[in-house]
Amino acid sequence: MSTGFVPLADLVAGLPEEDRSFLANAIKRDQKEHAEGSDKAGIIRRMQCAQCQNCQEHYRTKHPGKPFVIKCFGVYDTPDYEAAKARMHADGEEMSIDEIREIYDPAFWGSRHIVVKNDDGDIVSFIPRFYQEEALRCTSPRKIDRWGRGLGKTMSGVVEEMHFLCNNKNTQTLVLCPSAAQAQLWWDEINFQVENSPTREFEILQKKQQPYAMIRFGNGSVLTIFTAGSKSGKGADSIRSQSPRRIRLEEQDFLADKDYQAIMPLLRRFKNVTFHGSSTPTGKREMYWQMCNKLAEYQEFFHPVM
Repeated sequence: MSTGFVPLADLVAGLPEEDRSFLANAIKRDQKEHAEGSDKAGIIRRMQCAQCQNCQEHYRTKHPGKPFVIKCFGVYDTPDYEAAKARMHADGEEMSIDEIREIYDPAFWGSRHIVVKNDDGDIVSFIPRFYQEEALRCTSPRKIDRWGRGLGKTMSGVVEEMHFLCNNKNTQTLVLCPSAAQAQLWWDEINFQVENSPTREFEILQKKQQPYAMIRFGNGSVLTIFTAGSKSGKGADSIRSQSPRRIRLEEQDFLADKDYQAIMPLLRRFKNVTFHGSSTPTGKREMYWQMCNKLAEYQEFFHPVM
């Protein structure tokens, strides 16, 4: 439940000492955002919502005794949209609450701009499943999906990446797939959205498939789709020259160690690079398993088929 705009100092003072210690990093970031007057201020307030409380509970179970190090901003909600509207009004700009919500809430944006085919083959609006909405609304800069087959990993990824690209000018998302078939699936799905979105949200300036897939949107942002070559043992050398601000790994548990030798440096190339990996687990205990189970800065979303 939202606590409203209670002053940060009062929110922190109302936390048990154990929680203040656990959330010390988030409190420090919130204080910094407040001092700068950023729209990201309000981290501790937003972290009181049910989704964030569940996240913190699972984190404590997985990483006992460790402080919360995920650098999220909590889950944005109505008070944030209303505050943004008031700031814009003061600057002489006007947007509706729903238009503002689209900026902060990828799941809501997807329900208005993204389409899918139903069982009868008809094109209908995308309605996120509860676990897709959870992952989409989470603001962690490092996310990892451990989902069973057929739960909509690729569809959720398409929504998140298209939301990011459409709401950020002159940026780049890099999608890396272990096989050409998965890369083709991404290419086909993006083009399907461009052709069928009911709002005609997507303007395309350029696209090509060789030597790698690339789509340039009207705002200057670029989606690139690479095949890792994992099965051939060649590694993802083709991505080394890229400079993305966002990285998505498709069916990540099928990537090889050589792929990560190219991937991990990209996560360190720029300060604010964000990451989202997803896969059906294979049982291997390699980097994907480490991100899901051991690396505390990654927010895991675990949903088996049942």
